[in-house]
Amino acid sequence: MAKTTGGCLCGNIRYEIEGEPFRMVNCHCDDCRKVTGSAYATNL
Repeated sequence: MAKTTGGCLCGNIRYEIEGEPFRMVNCHCDDCRKVTGSAYATNL
């Protein structure tokens, strides 16, 4: 079983999820581009 971990950049919030992701999306909206500083954000 796969384990995914993550959290916010400041480290105050962390999470750990076990299991396969059921969907992965590359979002190109203005909010996601601004938050990531990239052309898109990959969301699970």
